Amino acid sequence: IEVGHYIQETGELFRPLNGENKRIYLDSTIEFVKEYQPKYFGMGVETNIFAEKNPDAFEEFVTFYNEVYDAIKEVSPGTKVFTVFQLEKMKGLSMWEVEESEPHWEMIDRFKTDIVAFTTYPGIFFREVSDIPENHYSEIKAYTTKPIAFMEIGWHSAASPTGWESSEENPLTFIRKFIDLTKDLNVEIAVWSFMYDIGEFEPFNTMGLITNEGKEKIAWWEWLK
Repeated sequence: IEVGHYIQETGELFRPLNGENKRIYLDSTIEFVKEYQPKYFGMGVETNIFAEKNPDAFEEFVTFYNEVYDAIKEVSPGTKVFTVFQLEKMKGLSMWEVEESEPHWEMIDRFKTDIVAFTTYPGIFFREVSDIPENHYSEIKAYTTKPIAFMEIGWHSAASPTGWESSEENPLTFIRKFIDLTKDLNVEIAVWSFMYDIGEFEPFNTMGLITNEGKEKIAWWEWLK
């Protein structure tokens, strides 16, 4: 289970993190966790991007998240609790070679977590799979010894956007490289974001392993392996 609290495009909160809304969030979370005892419970999607877009609300969220973490552990000690970071932004890479960022690995230590979770979309930071450095994933080990989760993984297969053209071969090649570059990490979860192509927002609309007409791409079989 993974829950979000803000609009990713803008950083705007769904609801203000005031006392009443925090109580509702906390009560509903504890009610759910007590009943279902989930193995995993994530709070916050690409939290470091939220920090960039809404720094004041982020500070409030960090405090609240850690309170909810403690409350979950009281009623379901076996549930592994985490937040999710965007890996490439955390490394300080430039999205589309335009959107700048600074490394902020220290953010990991601000959250109580049982696993350290990331999204990874290197295809919007590197033009080719071959451009991904050999330490792209192993660098994580320098900042945490906890198990790792990749909650979203993807590479688009369309011959667009301009300058970042891809093909069905690229997701296949990326899957092989991802597996190789993470073989020495303690990866507990690895989720390819989309089974099917969906929506119209480039480049995510062609990150599925199956077209929206139901045709299996060559990367589908590699991911199943």
